Amino acid sequence: MTLTLSCIGRKFSQVEFVAVIGSLFYNHRVEVRTNPGETPKQAQIRAHNCLENVEYKPTKKMRIPESIALQWTKV
Repeated sequence: MTLTLSCIGRKFSQVEFVAVIGSLFYNHRVEVRTNPGETPKQAQIRAHNCLENVEYKPTKKMRIPESIALQWTKV
């Protein structure tokens, strides 16, 4: 018989995470922050290119994450 131990608060923390993210997206949206002299369309293209430039591992990881900044905007 194998005994597997896990965190007793794991499910609670997962539910809490979903609740926090859900409440953030209820009143806010995430936008790409434009660089000086850059149009919103150019920022959108830059974000798309950044998402295309990924390494394939079990999870995606941007190679140059500092090339894009996000901001929360209340709607």
